[in-house]
Amino acid sequence: MKLLLSVFALMLPALGHAEVGFSNGNRIGSTIYRGNANVICTGGGFGTRWVTCSGIDYTPESHDVLTSDQKITAKSVELLSHHPDGSTRKKSMKWDSKKNESGLVNLTTSTLLQKPLLEYGVNKVDYKITGSDKKVVSSGSFNAEFVHLGNRSCSTTTIYAYNYNDCQNDSYICNQYFHQAHCN
Repeated sequence: MKLLLSVFALMLPALGHAEVGFSNGNRIGSTIYRGNANVICTGGGFGTRWVTCSGIDYTPESHDVLTSDQKITAKSVELLSHHPDGSTRKKSMKWDSKKNESGLVNLTTSTLLQKPLLEYGVNKVDYKITGSDKKVVSSGSFNAEFVHLGNRSCSTTTIYAYNYNDCQNDSYICNQYFHQAHCN
């Protein structure tokens, strides 16, 4: 009986649970940048205008893949995030068995067509990885934290726009602004 227990005790580490999480880590931060651009419109006497720009930078990334420390042969993965406010969000994607990772997951970016998996705070993420026969190959939960790292002010910068369309396009102006401005 002692021999059987010893053999079983030696096997326990080999039967361990897979560590599953996002490839860049389970803590994502956001920093908001704001500042003003003095736009000088040239080439037609369009004059000047002011544009206030703001943007968000995500650390490490706004999108990531789910990975495992153990090889998983599967076809798909389903993620269910439990947000701090009690709401949930579900995402499903393919699992690449060769890379041992999921397809790209939108963690933090909200658009008209897509909502992020995570909300600010600690999110409990349930995962279910299934094979081609629809049987669950691996499942479990982990915590993913989305935190606000602060706000940054950027210097007022002059942007030259050489045609009317560029001068009136705030997205173009702010893109140029963040390439040139110094942010604290």
